[in-house]
Amino acid sequence: MFRTQCSLDDRVGMYSTLSGEVEMCIEHYKGEDKMPSELRHPIQGRMLVNVPSAPCQQDEACSAYQMGFCGGGPQTSSGKLLRVPDYCSSSQHYCTCMAAIQPCGTKGYFTFGFKPKEVLSRCEGDDCEETISIEIPYWPVMRMGLLSGGCQQVQKCTLENVQIWIEHECEERNLFSPLDPSATIWRELQHELDVIPDVSFGFFWPSTISESVSRTGSAAKTLFFGFMLCASLCLLASGYTTQMKTVDLPSLVIPIIGVEFNTMRSWFPPIGLILLSAVPMVPASQMHDFPGVLLTSVHLVGAQFCFVVYLVCEGMALIDRENAREMRENNRSEWCVRFGLFLTGSIAMLLFVNSWAFLAVFGGGETTPYLGTFPDWGYSDFYKTIHTGETFLLRPAEGTWQTLKMISYAAELIVSLSILSSMLMIWFFNHRLPVDKPQLHARTVMCRGKSDPEYQDS
Repeated sequence: MFRTQCSLDDRVGMYSTLSGEVEMCIEHYKGEDKMPSELRHPIQGRMLVNVPSAPCQQDEACSAYQMGFCGGGPQTSSGKLLRVPDYCSSSQHYCTCMAAIQPCGTKGYFTFGFKPKEVLSRCEGDDCEETISIEIPYWPVMRMGLLSGGCQQVQKCTLENVQIWIEHECEERNLFSPLDPSATIWRELQHELDVIPDVSFGFFWPSTISESVSRTGSAAKTLFFGFMLCASLCLLASGYTTQMKTVDLPSLVIPIIGVEFNTMRSWFPPIGLILLSAVPMVPASQMHDFPGVLLTSVHLVGAQFCFVVYLVCEGMALIDRENAREMRENNRSEWCVRFGLFLTGSIAMLLFVNSWAFLAVFGGGETTPYLGTFPDWGYSDFYKTIHTGETFLLRPAEGTWQTLKMISYAAELIVSLSILSSMLMIWFFNHRLPVDKPQLHARTVMCRGKSDPEYQDS
């Protein structure tokens, strides 16, 4: 929530009224743009994107999109299309509509010049005749107080903002007279500020918890790594799989591979926690090479160790007759509570896998905000990758597509909370094996089953 509401990297412009009507817009990735002193001129730098859900043969079929036209051409050796005149008019060629999206203008600024004698109530000396120029941003960045979360926000520039900046410039030249509120230059400046385009902002929402903590050096990533590592060490040190009666499965071995369920429950989730925290997941928008694919693959393996293995082992523990009898004898509600958490986690896991896979398969791609298969479901996240490999978010998802991302994120969060609650319930009911009970039968053995003669003789 902090990132979506406070971070300027995740809260970006989506619609602008620069051209006199509300239009879709994008954040400019090239930094600040210097504009003419007259703000009435439209911002240049529109970005051309394809609309994968709108096949066409004529430009008239693309009139519903911003500066839309029908574009296409043969694919080059680099994998990109080179537009060719009259290429789309042939029924043998497949073309889609193209749209030009304008920048929102939030990173634009203009230069304003003044003389101190024009703005100060009293001014004497040669410095009063000197022309001073300051750069006035359309949407200056403001940092809120600590009690407000220390958020960074962009606010439309006002006359009061400019007056403060002018006052500071004069103070640096040892001109400490107050500003003259009746100066005619303020009316001229206000006229310039009135035509700054209005912009409505949206927020980026990650589809997974891993994506939300993938940013290198962020507070979320550092805290995530620390707590996950602590959880892994605590699980390894607890030995709860053989110390708790209602989780112990001493005689149950996985067929073929010959690994006990106790072994899986003891080692796989802690290893998965370490992999999840230490190996970052590379977002799809930044996955440009094999190392990125490898990192994400290892991260996903860690997720299966942590989530799927635990849920499978917990399900086997609940259907075990000996464990069920122990739970009924000590506290009848334990089985119901743990089964409810197991069922909740399993359903949420299925929902997460399906929603995340749906988002990955049916999006229009990171290079266009338009969706491919379901164009009426809003817009997807739109990125721009420059030649240095750096990726910028130009426009976040919205509509049903953003809702699907929230569902995917919430489902993974529910799985995590269900597993955590399940462990807390096991600790709460806390039925340990008797001290005088032989422990050999509960020992975890890797790659060896109970029928092994050497194991039985020991």
